[in-house]
Amino acid sequence: MSAGQPATGCWCVAHECGHGAFGATPLQNDIPGFIVHSMLLVPYYSWKMSHAKHHANTNALVTGETHVPELKKEAKPLLDIKHAFDDTFEDAFVLVKTVLMLLLGWPL
Repeated sequence: MSAGQPATGCWCVAHECGHGAFGATPLQNDIPGFIVHSMLLVPYYSWKMSHAKHHANTNALVTGETHVPELKKEAKPLLDIKHAFDDTFEDAFVLVKTVLMLLLGWPL
């Protein structure tokens, strides 16, 4: 068993506390949520607020916080190699980071 497995279990408990699904009252959720989040070095109350905002905007095309598609006027060709290696190297960095995460991060 890797060290990430118990931490993932703790995160599941902390996540449910943030949703208010762990205990019957807010206090029964906030006390273990605060303790477990603190053990994981994640601030509980600010995470709880930002996560509620995330769920409030889930699947919203413009106001969502994750997986927001680019507008048509901003869209870039998928295989535009010249753009991938422009001055900022932002797209190339994302590509390298994704490959490293999938090939090294997840298996480790």
